[in-house]
Amino acid sequence: MKKNIALSPKIETLFGTRDENLHLLEDGLNVSIDLKSDSVEIEGTPSDVSRAEQVFADYAHLQRNGFAFYNGDLGSMLRIVISDPNASLRTLAEASKQRAVGKRSVQPKSVNQKRYIEAIENDDMVFGIGPAGTGKTYLAVAMAVSALVAKQVNRIILARPAVEAGERLGFLPGTLQEKVDPYLRPLYDALYDLLDAENMGFNSKCVITGDITQIELPNTRRSGLLEVMDVLKSVNGISFIHFDESDVVRHHLVQRIVRAYEDHKVRTAQNQLSLSLESQPAEASAAEEHQLEN
Repeated sequence: MKKNIALSPKIETLFGTRDENLHLLEDGLNVSIDLKSDSVEIEGTPSDVSRAEQVFADYAHLQRNGFAFYNGDLGSMLRIVISDPNASLRTLAEASKQRAVGKRSVQPKSVNQKRYIEAIENDDMVFGIGPAGTGKTYLAVAMAVSALVAKQVNRIILARPAVEAGERLGFLPGTLQEKVDPYLRPLYDALYDLLDAENMGFNSKCVITGDITQIELPNTRRSGLLEVMDVLKSVNGISFIHFDESDVVRHHLVQRIVRAYEDHKVRTAQNQLSLSLESQPAEASAAEEHQLEN
């Protein structure tokens, strides 16, 4: 199927540097996009062509209404649209505008980040679980600040676990504030990035973030995060959003490092299982020999 779309004013800003966004749409939606003098020709299956056409229509609508994209937000939104058939460029852009914090908007950069933000909006308690760099802490603070600026809440409460491997809070040097500050630093950094330098109860929301790959408790103690994942997973009003290396929004090298550690973890588990299975026949034969001797 082929479909020609008339070029709207300034539609070329959708194309991206060296047409990178067009290539993104072609690869992600399995279509071919050909630029004509006064139109764009899209070729592919009817459903794929329809999705690509909707992107052009949404972008034209956003332009007519004065929406501006910043800091690579357009590329991130297009990736979400490609990955999630239920998402559209228009709804993503309008939702990010509603969550604006000053001149900044709270914009997800992956499908899981989108699910995370929506869970924070809809549920009273949300667990964001995943490796470093997936945006779980920054987005939680950004959503809290957005709610505060919009006067949906009266205050923000920041909390971090006060337990580290081999240390207890009471043995750390300094005042209580100085002891706690290092644990809150990621939250402070997010707040300072979003805001100028200027009791939880009803109508509150709680977002807990953690990384189960960085548990440093002694082997005899089970992580509280792992426990609540089992105990609260079916409780209505509580969401668990799991991030992976595809959600890492830092340098691509960080994404590859996270994937390498996950692959290493799988290989280690497989090796341990293999060694365990190999040792079982030897143990069984030794037991049998012992019985014969008796």
